[in-house]
Amino acid sequence: MSALEPLVIAAAPNGARKTPHDHPALPVTADQLADTAAGCQQAGAAMVHLHVRDAEGRHSLDPRHYARAIDALRARVGDRVVIQATSESGGVYGPREQLDAMRALEPETLSLSVREAIGRSEDEAAAAEFLAWARTRGVAVQYILYDRDDLARYRDLVRRAVLPGNRH
Repeated sequence: MSALEPLVIAAAPNGARKTPHDHPALPVTADQLADTAAGCQQAGAAMVHLHVRDAEGRHSLDPRHYARAIDALRARVGDRVVIQATSESGGVYGPREQLDAMRALEPETLSLSVREAIGRSEDEAAAAEFLAWARTRGVAVQYILYDRDDLARYRDLVRRAVLPGNRH
């Protein structure tokens, strides 16, 4: 038997759609997210996939909400955890709004659903420009694929260089 392979554990503590009404322990405020991130880090997580909320508890991509949460997480866990912002639409945001929010935030890493942000041919030019920008800024992008159709779309986007580079 060979040595253990490297392993990265990512924690996604809340998501875009569930609320504390669904589960009272769901972290939604910046302080709750920071406490949860610290617990996840202590349990072995190397990355936290972050969803943030507005003042009413609704899914948000607003960079100000992200900044509050990221500041709280950094105060609790320092640089011991990679913080990944989600660009998930949550049924609220369109492709351009998703990309604009992530550009304004400029996170260290982000997740991007191919289906949501580049699902139509008319979304490709803006996505290609955004992804080229992200690459030059050192923003790591995780592409979310939900099914075989998304995988086929992803492969086509890579082949046509809408998604830059060859390591994703």
